[in-house]
Amino acid sequence: MQTLEDVDSNTMTLNFRAAANSSAARELALTSVLRRKGRVLDTMSDSFAALRGRFDAQDQKLFEEFNAATTDLVSFVNGGQSIAPDEYRRELKTLEEKRETIENQISRRSAGFYEAGKSVTFNEVRALIPANAVLIEFAVYRLVSFKLSGFGLAINPKAFEEPRYTAFVVGADGEIHNKDLGTVREIDELVNNLRQALRDPKRKDVKKPARALDEKLMQPLRVFAGNATHLLVSPDGGLNLIPFEALVDENGKYLVENYSSAYLTSGRDLLRMQITQTASKSKLLIIANPTFGTTSQVISNTTRKAKRQSINATRNLSDTYFAPLARTLTEARAIQNIFPDAQFLTETAATETALKS
Repeated sequence: MQTLEDVDSNTMTLNFRAAANSSAARELALTSVLRRKGRVLDTMSDSFAALRGRFDAQDQKLFEEFNAATTDLVSFVNGGQSIAPDEYRRELKTLEEKRETIENQISRRSAGFYEAGKSVTFNEVRALIPANAVLIEFAVYRLVSFKLSGFGLAINPKAFEEPRYTAFVVGADGEIHNKDLGTVREIDELVNNLRQALRDPKRKDVKKPARALDEKLMQPLRVFAGNATHLLVSPDGGLNLIPFEALVDENGKYLVENYSSAYLTSGRDLLRMQITQTASKSKLLIIANPTFGTTSQVISNTTRKAKRQSINATRNLSDTYFAPLARTLTEARAIQNIFPDAQFLTETAATETALKS
């Protein structure tokens, strides 16, 4: 996939610099993004899915080893900072390599069972965009100097400018609009400013960074959305880290006030969503607002009158207490009002065992 980055950058440079008014160039650039974006994630997912579909004793053993290696790695990262730095790095590398070795085994065992799908086309994706929606496909690319690039022969690093964000907007009418939004460096800085504001409940100025990012990111695209009320957002890079609903438009309104949003890895996800609906074999289950931690932890924290406070910094995960997430029970009750016959599990009844059964 890394070897194709230059090809994608060439294609989008052609679109923005050499053929800005060409609908064919826009479709070529968007098709390139639709086919390649998120493909590594797809391949990993397909490898695991292929094994699950077969799932013999050896596959079961591999999954168990993979889960154990992942648990060991996470536990070490959360609790190994007390050892010497050099020792920490050596042990971390060993655990990472062990996990990667098992992952490679899973990939090899699933290789013979992987069925490559046909290439995605723009027309297939376009046909699945609802009438009230627009697809917003973000992508990171680098402008290329064709004079210096060698046209794919001997790539000259000086031929590439710094990474930039672009966006393609497609409505149900199928027309493709695109916009170069600016450098990754400047937009990611705005992303970081918003994230820092959102994570601090004491901040009273969240709308300011939310508006600054919207002005750079979404305001130039809204003109292409028309009367759409639903956004199919496919982020890229640092844009995966923000809630688009929290952006603030030029009228001081959060985007969630005017649009509903759904997130995609790529617009080709719309093809996966064509799942035949089958009748459920059991009644609906609503599971929400679980009591995290052991009973002793909950009692201990209640005794200390710290029931609503979580321990966020600890060297030992077993000592960590996670407080209930505010208002999740209220949300679950609202869903229960819509589906009164659903089975309802919450607090101490909302367990992993209950869910799996």
